[in-house]
Amino acid sequence: MENEIQSIQKRNYIMNKTALNILKIFLISLTLVTMTNQIINAQVINLNGKWGIIKDTLNELTINNVEEKDGWQNITVPSTWHIVNEEFLDYQGIAWYRKVIPINKIETGKRYILEFEAVDYLSKVYINNKFIGENEGGYTPFSFDVTDDLKEGDNKILIRVNDPTAEEKRTDGIRYWHIPHGKQSWYVQCSGIWQDVCLKIKPVNFIKSAKITTNISGKFEAEIDFDFHDVSKKENFSIKIYSPDGEEVFQFNKIADRIT
Repeated sequence: MENEIQSIQKRNYIMNKTALNILKIFLISLTLVTMTNQIINAQVINLNGKWGIIKDTLNELTINNVEEKDGWQNITVPSTWHIVNEEFLDYQGIAWYRKVIPINKIETGKRYILEFEAVDYLSKVYINNKFIGENEGGYTPFSFDVTDDLKEGDNKILIRVNDPTAEEKRTDGIRYWHIPHGKQSWYVQCSGIWQDVCLKIKPVNFIKSAKITTNISGKFEAEIDFDFHDVSKKENFSIKIYSPDGEEVFQFNKIADRIT
């Protein structure tokens, strides 16, 4: 009987210790994520809402003639283009999006980052008729530094989106089944800009991303990716970690123009 009680007490101790470690990991992760979000999320210009869209059924439109084409319609971003009307209901292939964003003043010493949460599937981005970059993949975020491509006043964004069909000649030689699919192939398509779009205004040097890997033992690793555009400018880098009861358990400070 005594051995059973000791065994139960030991199990309870291990469970309580494990729960405490999990709580510590959660709080540490929450602290770091909160800190990172405060730094990463600078001024945000929401680009959701009304956009223009047009189908390119024959894959004949280019950045030079797409805006002259008749047939532009309105679409609300974020959303799949299949909800626009019956014409788009079962459409797969290429479509173009457009939007004009006014910028009163370009702030010096700032970086302008155009961010997409997800665009299905292949996307090419243009600003003021200049090619900015492209992305493949319909489920993950991507971004472009467009600081040097914007101007004060109206800025025109055009996005060519390709959601391949079985007829590769109309979708840049790419077929639908060339795309690596998982369970999502069981469902209907979700073509177009189906997640949020925004323009973020950040400091010249900023934290680009942070990845926190935790362990049930209570140990963790934090991997922080910086984006430095002005290496001549010294930055004050600081990390503080607090225990569940609010006690500071770790602090790191460094003033440097390059942190590794």
